[in-house]
Amino acid sequence: MIRCPSCGFENPDDGRFCTDCGTPLGTGAAPPPVVPAPADATAFLAALDVRLAQAGFEPAAIPAPPGLDRWLRRVRFEIVQVGRVTVTCGVRVQAGAATVAGIREFSRTVFGAATARRSPFEQMLVHPVLVAPAAEPGVGAFLESHWPTHLLAFEFPVVVAWGTRELLLHRSTPLWGAVFHAGFRGEAERWFAIG
Repeated sequence: MIRCPSCGFENPDDGRFCTDCGTPLGTGAAPPPVVPAPADATAFLAALDVRLAQAGFEPAAIPAPPGLDRWLRRVRFEIVQVGRVTVTCGVRVQAGAATVAGIREFSRTVFGAATARRSPFEQMLVHPVLVAPAAEPGVGAFLESHWPTHLLAFEFPVVVAWGTRELLLHRSTPLWGAVFHAGFRGEAERWFAIG
């Protein structure tokens, strides 16, 4: 892990920029582009609060990973998944562009925190949501291919690039997950849409 010289955040060893604040990590490269209008991200979070509250989300009672702007949870019975399903959303706004390494580490951290105290047969869906001004090239392709397998738990990361008005997530439907993946994708597109 590489500690950011600016904010102290622990980053993956292969990171070029801090995944929390966008500061270069000793590579001498220029920082990622930053759109200087945080009001857009603030407006997005306000709209997100309304949409998630309407969908039945409440603040999660389990400990949140550090640095999150929202940590919400919904528990309800789902017919398609035949039982009780817990959906957790961990949302973080960052100043720098989203990177593949950053979203990979962020997703792993949020998923781990959301599933740390689950019962052995509890079905879970975890949305690590990274809100950034832009996404570096390759983030969309990474998210399209990122569909990790976990027993009765799904990791479904989303990048909201508010500066470029993009919503990046896993859109193709895996054959083995056709029954429920379209529902995950549809809800993510509604909940995390820009504007």
